[in-house]
Amino acid sequence: MDPQYRFSKYTSIITRECKGYYDKALKQFGIGSGQQFFLINIYENPGINLADLAHKGGFDKSTITRSLKKLQKLGYIRIEDDETDGRRRHAFVTDKGFPAVKRIYEAKEEINEKLVKGLSENEIEIVSRLMVKIAENASRYLN
Repeated sequence: MDPQYRFSKYTSIITRECKGYYDKALKQFGIGSGQQFFLINIYENPGINLADLAHKGGFDKSTITRSLKKLQKLGYIRIEDDETDGRRRHAFVTDKGFPAVKRIYEAKEEINEKLVKGLSENEIEIVSRLMVKIAENASRYLN
């Protein structure tokens, strides 16, 4: 089999398995892999502008709107209008959202431990550097 197809196949498997793991880990909070990115980025960047959040993840406006509405409906985030620019809106994690954030971090740790199981520290470092380059190529050339 052509190595290019193997690469696509294995990145697809990793993505699918990680999404499934997040979905199971976050089920008790009523969210899944689709919302975890947004909740974590809002937590790590309190008051993040929604346009910056979209740009950071490479998401379109409708995806952002859908995910944030769900998080808002669950009471995990609040959205505030900018005091100086009515077109800008900012997101914050609420007290109710903190347990979900904690579980996301735990799930991330569990996933990372499982993904690198059996690899040496050197192999982990090499794979990490290569994954950054590959992700940069994906953003630069595929989007």
